[in-house]
This record gives sequence, structure tokens and C-alpha cells, in this order.
Amino acid sequence: MSYADRGGGGGYGRGPPRGRDGGYGVYGRDGGGRGGGRDFGGRGGGRDFGGGGRGDGGYGGRGGGGRDFGGRGDRGGRGGGRDFGGGGGRGGRGGGGGGPQGVVPQLGTAARPAKSQKVHAPAFYKSEMQKVLDVLPEDVRKLGLQPRPKRPGLGRAGRAIKIRANHFAVACTLVSANHYDVTITGLRGKRDGGEEQSEAPVRQRPSAPTRPLPAKVGRAVLLQLAEDENWPVGWVFDGRKNIYAPYEFKDRGTHKFLTQEEQTYEVEAMMEDSVKPRKFQVVIKWAAKVNVGALLDFIEGRNAGQEFPQDAVQALDVALKHGTALNPDIEAVARAFFIRSERAEPIGRGAEVWLGYQQSLRACQMGLSLNVDTASTVFLAPQPMATYICGFLGLRGPELLTNLTQDLFRKANNACKNIKVEVNHGRGPARQYKVKGLTSKAADDAEFENEQEGKKMTVAQYFEQAYGRQLTMPQLPCLNVGRPNKDIWMPLELCTVVRGQQGRMKLDPSQQDKMVQVATQGPANRLNWIDKCINQHASLDTDGAVKAWGLKLQGQMATVEARQLPPPSLSYKDRGNRPMPMRVSTGSWNLRDVKFHKSADLGPFAIASFDNPNRDAGGPVESEISVAGFMYAQLLMLQAQGMTIPLEGRDPKMPPIAWHDSRSRFPGDTVADAIQKCKDHFGAPPRLVFVNLPTRTIDLYQEVKRASDSFIGVPSQCFVSSKASIGNPAKLRGRPQYCANLGMKINAKLGGTNVVLTELPNWARAADFMVMGADVTHPMGFGSTEPSVAALVGSLDKDLGRFASRVWLQGHRVEMLQGLKEHFRALLLDHYRASGKSKPSRIIFYRDGVSEGQFAEVQRTEVTQLLSACKDLDKDWYESVQLVYVVVQKRHHTRIFPVQPQEGDPKSGNVIAGTVVDRQITHPSENSFYLMSHAGLLGTSRPTHYHVLYDNAKMGADDLQTFTYNMCYLFCRCTRSVSVCPPAYYAHLAAFRGRAMLQTTDTSASEASGSEASMQVDMANVDPKLQTTMFYV
Repeated sequence: MSYADRGGGGGYGRGPPRGRDGGYGVYGRDGGGRGGGRDFGGRGGGRDFGGGGRGDGGYGGRGGGGRDFGGRGDRGGRGGGRDFGGGGGRGGRGGGGGGPQGVVPQLGTAARPAKSQKVHAPAFYKSEMQKVLDVLPEDVRKLGLQPRPKRPGLGRAGRAIKIRANHFAVACTLVSANHYDVTITGLRGKRDGGEEQSEAPVRQRPSAPTRPLPAKVGRAVLLQLAEDENWPVGWVFDGRKNIYAPYEFKDRGTHKFLTQEEQTYEVEAMMEDSVKPRKFQVVIKWAAKVNVGALLDFIEGRNAGQEFPQDAVQALDVALKHGTALNPDIEAVARAFFIRSERAEPIGRGAEVWLGYQQSLRACQMGLSLNVDTASTVFLAPQPMATYICGFLGLRGPELLTNLTQDLFRKANNACKNIKVEVNHGRGPARQYKVKGLTSKAADDAEFENEQEGKKMTVAQYFEQAYGRQLTMPQLPCLNVGRPNKDIWMPLELCTVVRGQQGRMKLDPSQQDKMVQVATQGPANRLNWIDKCINQHASLDTDGAVKAWGLKLQGQMATVEARQLPPPSLSYKDRGNRPMPMRVSTGSWNLRDVKFHKSADLGPFAIASFDNPNRDAGGPVESEISVAGFMYAQLLMLQAQGMTIPLEGRDPKMPPIAWHDSRSRFPGDTVADAIQKCKDHFGAPPRLVFVNLPTRTIDLYQEVKRASDSFIGVPSQCFVSSKASIGNPAKLRGRPQYCANLGMKINAKLGGTNVVLTELPNWARAADFMVMGADVTHPMGFGSTEPSVAALVGSLDKDLGRFASRVWLQGHRVEMLQGLKEHFRALLLDHYRASGKSKPSRIIFYRDGVSEGQFAEVQRTEVTQLLSACKDLDKDWYESVQLVYVVVQKRHHTRIFPVQPQEGDPKSGNVIAGTVVDRQITHPSENSFYLMSHAGLLGTSRPTHYHVLYDNAKMGADDLQTFTYNMCYLFCRCTRSVSVCPPAYYAHLAAFRGRAMLQTTDTSASEASGSEASMQVDMANVDPKLQTTMFYV
């Protein structure tokens, strides 16, 4: 049997029953039995949670409502509960035992996804979300539309200090401006009838939106138009479809400008990749008046209750960027500027890192400020295309490109697409082209019809005849550089990558490490770079457009008032199992001579290894550098940390190791084999699987997690040979620290609590409370169509050491949480059961990953779902429960620095952990703050930005800021305070673990085209038994 007792059709196999009657086996996956268990229930109603689902032994279904939580949702069945629901029966039919022992799965099934799911286009989810909102109670819907909470006063806790922030004050005298929509279309010449032909792709889908021209092309066209039409200085363009101007609709002597009527122009402009001017059609239409004065009034608090004038911020922001974007020494990428004249750092595989900066205009308490920060991104290095492809594929030389496998050819073809290359024929000037793809035939084999000669010839023959260029490697494939309706083949050896193109590839671990090294800058270096960028490259003081808009930048960074919060007191256990308070002062501490606050029982465990058993890894337990030797040391560490381990006399008791044979097994079956060895050795299934990985291999890691977290239903703990000193005696010195770090994760996965706060705030001691976190992780890469993965976590007790979770799929890059109401309700029930049937009086919800532009949508869709779930569970409880919804933002560009280096961390130069800022650089009126909760190790630390979107608890500034900071010391994986409060951090980890459950291929087909496209993906669902554990850490 590859993985024990897989449940048959009814029942969950032979594992220990969780319910009174119905079985709930350990490793099964097929479905719950019909018998009603005490807690989980089968078809009949359970005492607490109502009828279980018919197919998955879960918590919803046909049975009557649970005694306490009832209601219509997943866990309760249709009947009402005594406390949280309406009327209804207590249960169902009950009775029945576990199902028969399952059958042995085929090899590989433990590592393969269980369920194919359809993922729809984003438009589908928007429609589904609206259906959910339409049936919400009217009073709940109104709560999602009310203004965001105002700042409840400024915090006073901690020691007052001063810091510097990378914000520059901006003065503005402009009152209004005009906004125009612009559409720029390339013209390719005339058809037979004399009509100009657009450059729109010939085979474009009807439902696909027209793609705007690249920003660099659009800027060049409008520059030429401005010269032709004699536009005055001051017009600015955002690179997409918006023009702004600080002028009224009239002629200014010889300076004409746009009117309110739609106007169409034909423009001829030179492009850097063309040898003659290209024709474009430009259509400009007045869109709106921009009330800049309203923005200034908003900052001063003179228009309370009005919507934030985002259009004015956007117009001023474009005005401050326009001149820099036109600088030929600047390469504009998205919202950042990269400097061509600065040195680029190679990172391998034909890529290099460029340094630059990004700027954005902010409205904050100090007024308008320009936030300027460093930026780095990957560009393609100028190199022969053959060299680039070899580097991308990991090949030693271009001669290996002559006989690529189908898989390698597909990767090479994708790597070439849309790259701009320069072709040097040897005669005349070099020309630039954009690559469509790679040809399957070589230059000496790819034939085409030469219309001038009236005969067929190969590409190699053509270049020798037309240009006198005899190819040195005619056996290489060609690049297709033609248009959509016409192929043009260029020999690979004549093509060179043009400098200044962003590298849109997924970086391998080596490239990622090198990029981090290049991009990491300490506080002093970062300050100097920002100063250089703003004063030398931006040159805003001399920019004519900036002056025309009445804008003036202060040359010095802002000095900001801040506070230094005291660190919390933590509690562990001493060797006598007595509470042991621990004071921390630097954001880090160690576990020497202490035990976990609540230590778990390791119980039976399994060991699987993917290292080579024929080398040092396969040595006996007496060998320190073997897998067995490491496991012996790890078990002793767990014992020292307070955990109970299996013993054989005084020594740890270990099962045989299951070694992976790559020639005959899938990874999941090796894990299943380890579990069987554990059962044979201990007479019981494992509570944890230790998995030895030879290297940091992402694919292998994900297959192991798919098997353990989904099909097998046992948490796993991976350890890497190099870090565990397996096969390397030189690294044994660092093993105790590595074992201690693993011990923290293991204790958390098995239900223990590593550390707690010595004291909770008054509001938390007075009644039960719950903290939650949510995040959505989106697929990497520009061309990916994979779905997004969402996760929700919730605390199970006041110790804040255990969190249950739910993970689910969303549409591609859909950020709003779909089905939040049901998942939130499920976690409320988990908390209710784990805390002795206590209903939380306050819920603090930390939401990661939401941008400022999505705040209103989050209020309307997510806050209302949470409130509706509370109301459905218990109307009386809903009237009293307090919800605080806080957005957590790490992807911002505010950095804070000590005013004097000696005031910062002596090692890193960063500000001290506990620095909080709620003045000057925060929102003009709403409740937001920056918190530096961790002690930075490398580079310049980034504070986390917290912004409250809903708060009927009316938490004071000190209450929320201090509680959020103190929680950052409770993260279960390390003895350091972390940069993001743990609920949001755990949600982030759970969402990424969900991505490991996802299996997609490049051949996933769409069932429809355009905006209605959907795709089938394979998703291995997390085993229900693990949903109340921290398997994801």
C-alpha cells in the first residue's frame, strides 16, 4: 500500500474515529461515512456542527443544524442552531461505522492533483461577486458605502523621536487644468482603394481590446505633433492615453492649443527602429476639467465628506514625470526611470540589472509630497541572439541549438518573442526588428520564394547572393521578424539584442540571488542615490512643464515626527515548565535554556529522503553527516525545546528511512512509503513526515507538499542537505541553530504554541477576540494565464499561536476575495470550537495585497461579506460584535531613515524596530500609520503601511498600533520580530502553499476566446484535517 488506509466510498478508512460513531480516518480522501459523528457528523446532524457533507466528510450538507452554530452554511446543515441560527432540528440519522480499507493507488497518484477545476475570466467573477452583493441585507450594503474611519487622534505611546522620510514637499499654485483623451494609431500605407491601413493585427480577435502603442512611440508622435502645431510648453502625456494641460481653450498669439471639439491629425514621425518616417493618426478629445484646487482643499480638510480628487493627483503626477520620460538617457519602464549611463550589473543567462528610481505624488498631512525611491529591474544585455538563447536554455554553445528537443524548442521560441534585435547585413546601416518567433528549420534548409529571381532559395543562399555574406553557422535556425501577415526570416548569427529592453523572464534562484545583491542598498547609500536621481536625472527645477503647472519641489527630504514603541514582554517555559518572561530589546532573541510555551507531542513520525543513499547521506545514525545522524540531532533538539518524542530507552526512536528511487517512483509515493514504514515501526500512523531534499528544488518541494498536505493528509517538514550538514562536516557548527529553527516550525504544525505575550491589552483580556489575515497571490510572469490563489487565516485562541486556514482558487489576477463570506464563516466556527464555544466580541481583520485604488471596492465587497456572515450566524451577536478591517501594504515606496546614523541600528543603520509614524507622511484625515516592526538585516528596511477601512470598535491609535506591533513578536518561525503582523504573514504563506497545490501546463486550453475565456486547472485541495493546523508554515 503506497499510502495507508485510503477511505472507501463511505467512511474515511480505519483511522481513529473523530466522531462518536462515524469514522474519520487518517489518510483517506474519498468521503465521510454516513454515520453522524459527535463533532463532524456524516449525513446525520452532529451535536455541535450539524450534518456533514455527503461526499467529503466535511461540515455542511443535508443533516439538521448543529446544536450551537446551525444555520444554512457549510458546517451547519439546514436546521438552525441553538445560539447562532434559527429554528431547526438537532441532527439527523446517526449511526454507522467507518468504511472499508481502501485500495492501493497507482504509482504517482499521491503526487498528482485530485480535482480538475474550471477557472473563469475575471469578468465572470465580477459578475458572480455582484450576485452575492445583490442579496446582502440593505443595512449591511450601506455599511460598505460609508466613509472610511477618520483618524482617532495621534498616537502618544512610546518615546518621541525624529526621522527622515523619502518624501519631498511640493508647492502648487495651479487651480485647474484640462484633461484630454488621446488615441494614437499607426498607419502602414494605403490599400488598393487608397484608404490608409491601420497597424492593427490582421488576425486580431474581435473581442480583444486594441492595444495602445508603446509609451516611447506615443511620446515621439506627440512631440512631433506639438512641434507641427506649435503647442505651448506645459502639455504633458502619461504614455498611454491621457494628455493634460494647464491652459484654457483659446489661442495664445502664435501658440495654439486644443479646443473642446474632437480633432484628428496625421503625423509623420521618426522612430529609432525605422529608416524613414512612419505615419500615425492621432485623435484628441477633451475629457474633463481637473479641479486642482479641490485637491488642496481636501488636504487642508476644507471639503469633508467629499471623494478624494484622484484625477488631480494623477494630472500633477504626470506633469512631474513628463520631462524625465522624454530624456534620451532615461529608459521609462512602467512607473520607474532607469538611467542608461549608469553601470549595469550582469546576473547570468543574458540578463543584467539596471538601477534607477521611481517617483509618485502623494497627498498627505504635510501637503503634497513627492515620494522618490530607488528602483531596479532586469534588462536584456546587448549580445548575439544565439548567445542569449543558449544562456536561457543553459546550453554551452550555439552549436547545441541545431538539434533541440520539442520542449527546448518551445522554450527557446517563447524566449525570443517580442525581443527587439538589430540585424547587420554587412551592407548599409543596421536595422531593428521585433522577433515573432524561431523557425523550426535552419538557414540552409528554410526555403522561400524569391519573387525577384522567380525561384526558390534558402535563407543562407539569399544572404550570400544579396549581401555577399556567407553564413558561418548556416545550420542554426532563423528568427522570424516579419509582420502578422508576412514572415521575414533572418539568420540567427546576424541578430543582436538591442540594449534597453526589459527582461520579461522568470529568474532562476541564482539570478534572484544576484539581483538581490545588486539591488540591496544600505540607508546611507540609498539616501545618496535618491539625492543624485532627484537633483541630477529628474532636474525638476529646470523643467519647463513643471514650472507651467505652478509646481515647485523642495530640495531636501522631509524630517518627520515619529515614536519609538517599547518591545513587548514575551513568555516561554523554563526547564521546570514554569512561565518564563523574556524581555527583548533589539527585535531579536534566542531560545537558549527555554522551552516552548506549549509544547506539542511529536508522536510517531516518518522519514523520507530524496538524497543519494549510496553516499554520506545513507550512513548509519552514528555518522553525524548522514540523514539518520541529522534526525537524531533534530529529535534531541525537539526534546530540549519541550516536545515529547518517541524514545527507545533514553535514545530517540526512529523508523526506517524511505529512500527515493527516481527511476521507478514519483515523489508522492516515496512520502507514502515513508508513512507505511512508520506504521510498521510504531504501530500507528505518523503525525509528521520529515522530508530530506538534496537541494532547494522548487518542483520537488511542491510535489512533496501536494502529496502530504492533500492526498495523504499529514503535515510534512522539509530539510535541505546543505543546511542540515548532511555530507558536509564543515557545516556541522551551524546545525544546532538549524535544528532549533526547524523545531519552531514543527511545534507550530503539530498544534503547539511557541511563545505568547506576557500581557494582553485591557480590551483583549476583557472578552474573547479573534484576529484574521487574508491575501491573494497572483501568478508570476507577464504571459501567464494561471489562476490566482486566495487564503484566509483565523486565530483559534487568545494566545495567538494557532491559526486555522482556508485556501481557494480565484480567476487570473482577481484581487477581490470570492466566496469570502463562506470561508470567513468556516473560520468563525473553527475558533468557536477551539476556544470552548466562545464567540469573539472583536475581530481584527488584516488584509494584505490591496492597493489604494481598490479601497472603495474592498469596502463594498469584502467588508460587507464579513458583516453579512456575522448577521447570518446570530443577529444578536451581530449587533454587538466589533469589526476592525485593516489593509496591510508592503508594496509601497516610503522609506524612513535615522536623522543621525548613531540614532539607528548599529549593525544595519536602519531605524530601530518599533518606530511608528502617524504624522506628516500619512493620509490627511484617515486612520493610517507606518510601522517598522522588525530589525533590518540587509539594505534599507521598509516599514509596513496599515490603513483602517472599517472600525466600529473605535480603537484608539495607541491600541491598534501597539497591538499590531506586539503581535509581530509572535511569528512562529523565528526568534525575531517580523515586518508584517503574523495574521497577514500566515495568509501570505497559506496562499503560496495553495499555489504549490496547483498544477498547470503550457497546453492548458481556453474554452472560449476573448473576455469570456476559461481554463481547466488541476488543484489538489488541502486535506480537511489540516485546515485547523499550521501546515503551511
